[in-house]
Amino acid sequence: MPHSYSSFPPQLQEWALQQPMFCTGSAPLRGHHVNLSPKGVPATTFAILDDHHAAYLDLVGSGAETIAHIYENGRVTVMFCSFGPNPRIMRLYCIGHVIEYNSPEFMPMIDRMGLKFIPGTRAVVVLDIWKVFTSCGYAVPTMDEESHKAHSIENANQEIATTGKLSTKPCKCFEERHLLEQWLVNKVNKKALDAYMIKFNSRSMDGLVGLRAARKTNGEWLWVGDTWAWMQKKLDYPEAILLGVFIGILLCILGPALPIAIVRLSAHFQAPISWLSWLLSSLLWRSLSGLKLLVFKVCLLLRIAALHFELLLRSLEASAMPSVRASISR
Repeated sequence: MPHSYSSFPPQLQEWALQQPMFCTGSAPLRGHHVNLSPKGVPATTFAILDDHHAAYLDLVGSGAETIAHIYENGRVTVMFCSFGPNPRIMRLYCIGHVIEYNSPEFMPMIDRMGLKFIPGTRAVVVLDIWKVFTSCGYAVPTMDEESHKAHSIENANQEIATTGKLSTKPCKCFEERHLLEQWLVNKVNKKALDAYMIKFNSRSMDGLVGLRAARKTNGEWLWVGDTWAWMQKKLDYPEAILLGVFIGILLCILGPALPIAIVRLSAHFQAPISWLSWLLSSLLWRSLSGLKLLVFKVCLLLRIAALHFELLLRSLEASAMPSVRASISR
């Protein structure tokens, strides 16, 4: 069963430092990438400062995704999992803070962590832990220590020295852990799997809609939940809404003056009205290209269409005026 904690319990702190590795997960506010980075040896790179704070040494690598995401939005999740006989997965949900190597706080923080400086360390990532979440880890494989010894660096070096090459045999260090299958069979036999999915799979921890089958089994009207989720997603951009309202009001106020201004600019620069109209339309559209709300884009398109139509009428009127004046003078 999953468990949630508002602080980092001491027994889990000790367990985390005994694991062979941990991973960090982060993502930007916009875009399609979700970054996962494996980190090695928590005992030498990870330190627990107190029940709500931890830190790890971030070494130079092929990218800086985690650091970039923390700079943008601060969100980072750290995951530990057991490869031993006692399964467990633990996630630390955190707000991160980056201390780079050229900062005055860098070396004092490493001293506070009680770790040795590792050459190539580019930053210390300080973690403000706001939730700790553990789950079963039944599907994570176990590591066979005897097989792992055969793949150790010392044995690999000896093999290269003896045979001149490294063996290409597949690694058999990990063995499947069948606890999850056994647990699922037990739930199915007790007819308790649907209730479990309704409780734990219908929504995410953030309240986002989850497994549709579980929601339907729970008697939820899917279209209602999906519509509400869509509305919440759109309303998550208050800045875009305010910007759209502001530009809409601005267009309503300045709307009647825009065609006249374009005609005058066309006469001043001796440029075709259609070219200036296209330029203004492009600038207006690009200024709202980042908006997530479709309604403002539709309204903008209608306003641009009306602007083009009015400019067309004015250009026709301007071209007809000389002939009308000539007939009047006769």
